Amino acid sequence: WYGRGVRGRPAERCDRSGMSQATFGSQEPADLTSTRRGSSGESVWQELSILVVDDDEGCRQGIATILSEQGHRIHTASRGYEALERADVLRRANERLHLSILDFNMPDLTGIETFRQLVVMFPRLEAVFVSGDASETLEQEVRQVGGRMLVRKPLDVTRVRTVIHWCRGGDGFLAL
Repeated sequence: WYGRGVRGRPAERCDRSGMSQATFGSQEPADLTSTRRGSSGESVWQELSILVVDDDEGCRQGIATILSEQGHRIHTASRGYEALERADVLRRANERLHLSILDFNMPDLTGIETFRQLVVMFPRLEAVFVSGDASETLEQEVRQVGGRMLVRKPLDVTRVRTVIHWCRGGDGFLAL
């Protein structure tokens, strides 16, 4: 992955799932499956309930697979209105939703329009936006709505794990 101020990108190739596989040399991704402990030893981070919204089925399923393998509860939707319907079902069942991972460009609502409606139902919901067309303007829009991160496509396993790691303990905004 790369963040602000880092110019190099890893070599990437896409597999059949639509996710890219990155070559990072000897760098191993951080183990994000461990549970953080508070000062008195209580569990601070456990499984997250995550809504993944992307009209690209390969990308949506790839993210969902990576995150579910790490023990998170995953809900998926292929468009904005479907995401709102799924979130409403969760809200009515008094279930929490911790994080939304939203594609910016979708057929019905943008990721930002979707997020604006999701936070009405879940005021503490965090958002990560993904886009193949990431720009400074989009980054500013994401920041304005309170998004935690803007991730450029194609995605890879390391980037998805970094998203969860950052949302669990990172401060501020991160562009990947």
